Amino acid sequence: MKRNYYGSEDTGLWIDQEEYPGIHTPQDLYDALSHVWCRYTCTPRMRKDYETSHMTLGQCAITAFLAQDIFGGDVCGIPLEEGGYHCFNVVEDHVFDITSEQFREKLNYENTIPQSREIHFQRKEKEERYQYLKKQLKQYCMNGGKRMRYLALDFGGTFVKHCLMDDNAEISERGQINAPLGSIDDFTGVITDLYEKYRDEVKGIAISMPGVIDSDSGYLQSGGAYTQIVAGKNLFDLLRDKVDVPVAVENDAKSAILAEAWKGSLQGVSDAAAIIIGSGLGGGVIMDGKLRKGAHFASGEISGLLVQPGNYGMENFAAANAATTALLMMVAHAKGLPPAQFEISAFMAQGEPDPNLPIYTGKDVFRWIDEGDPVTCAVYEKWLANLAQVIINLKMVIDPQKIVIGGGVSRNPRLLNDIKAEYSKLTPMMKAFGMPETELDVCTFSADANMVGAVYNWLLHHEN
Repeated sequence: MKRNYYGSEDTGLWIDQEEYPGIHTPQDLYDALSHVWCRYTCTPRMRKDYETSHMTLGQCAITAFLAQDIFGGDVCGIPLEEGGYHCFNVVEDHVFDITSEQFREKLNYENTIPQSREIHFQRKEKEERYQYLKKQLKQYCMNGGKRMRYLALDFGGTFVKHCLMDDNAEISERGQINAPLGSIDDFTGVITDLYEKYRDEVKGIAISMPGVIDSDSGYLQSGGAYTQIVAGKNLFDLLRDKVDVPVAVENDAKSAILAEAWKGSLQGVSDAAAIIIGSGLGGGVIMDGKLRKGAHFASGEISGLLVQPGNYGMENFAAANAATTALLMMVAHAKGLPPAQFEISAFMAQGEPDPNLPIYTGKDVFRWIDEGDPVTCAVYEKWLANLAQVIINLKMVIDPQKIVIGGGVSRNPRLLNDIKAEYSKLTPMMKAFGMPETELDVCTFSADANMVGAVYNWLLHHEN
């Protein structure tokens, strides 16, 4: 690794210590911190300018005091024109400034002022950043210099999926628990319980959930199936005293399209849309290479598109006619079966399943379609037409290069071809009017999409 900080050429300082395995020199510390510094550890007033290519920005005081913990010596400060001090380390005759790369001009290390951590840490936010940096450095060293991991959670209407994921979207552990729909304490309890289980292994918490969400402030205007317990609350405030790592949250469909833009089918695509088919219909829009959230953070809420004119009830929303849950409920009613016997949330089924009867899943429905069951096939044709209408309307409004289809149902090998067949019925009309074509594809990520996008959202907010 190339090191350009002040004092990097001095290789005379070496210590033997065990608290941070692998760190014996300031050069070792710089190399390790290059994997730990992030936007969260940057001083708040500089975070808007933080980039991973400029990783030492706003890190001086907490880094210098951490270096003092390891190497001893003194922390000294260079007075700055705008006020305050830039901190660096002096250990006997060794002078090193691990964060000096943030300055373009050469600093003057003569006539400096001794710095006291007691005075610096009177600012609570600075001490919290120092403690976080210290903890993350120790985790990184104890983990043998491997990638840091994140606790990712995807709150669905039926289950909460969770995993540990690194910053290359590699998953190492995963699990699933029932959706905590009862109370806000149940909701936050899921997060805090999982964090306690993995607290010594994770750098942050990344959350995906339904609803209208301000991902910058953490404010939850709504929450899909969780609306009754989370609406009007700030998730960051709810967790502030319960976890000691940064938290990020984003709408589930927006998380899914972020996953595709980061590591999936939309890499390098500047204008695109995603339709995530699940309990409802999620949507995400990328324009000019950026996720578009809308004036009220509700961009892409395609669940509320109307299917027929003049009917403004929920039964006429696209979610009630083109989501996976809609397909299962439509099949249930057509076949005279209780919706509760299908794998949908009790909230949607409005009842509990009979334990003496089988539970039908989406796989069962597609098996009936493949077997040619006339009732199921007729429902499926209607459902496909509803879904194609959503896709066409989205295409006409935003003119994307590509629309990707996600959600668990998208893994069925026949779905994309069936959607294309229905969508192609409009092709002659589009060609007649010179309308450009839009590519249809499935998402690279399926069940893990929301968690992958949640981690990318965390990185966007706290790393770069």
